[in-house]
Amino acid sequence: MSLNLNAKSKQWYQYGNLTAPGVWLIDKAKILNAVQVEIARKHLTACPAFPASRVQKVIDKLPNSIVLDEFWEIEYKNEMIGGVLTKIVNSISYNAEFEKDWFSMEKLLSEINKSSANPYTQGSDEWLDWMLNKGYLKK
Repeated sequence: MSLNLNAKSKQWYQYGNLTAPGVWLIDKAKILNAVQVEIARKHLTACPAFPASRVQKVIDKLPNSIVLDEFWEIEYKNEMIGGVLTKIVNSISYNAEFEKDWFSMEKLLSEINKSSANPYTQGSDEWLDWMLNKGYLKK
């Protein structure tokens, strides 16, 4: 099963905030909420084969924070604060085209339907281990 999110959907790593220079804290509660909204919107729980119990497990496997390097870009938005137009941090984006698929919300949601014995496609665990060892992601 694959959940196709529309183009306006956020990627899972965009749910969070900048906690220190170069460190993005992932907001897993907001990710869970977004996934639950998508599940309800598509009435997935009506299917007896849908593994609802795996949703939290998959989200728990995501890193708690991301160390921002040359592949990451901080996105800003303008807001009126005290009558002054102010540039504030809004989100982050990942710029390495060859790895964007791994970070997609659709990929995250598709992991929910995989068996608990092998929750990622072949090679994904090794890639994640490499990212963690390099310091790009923090647990």
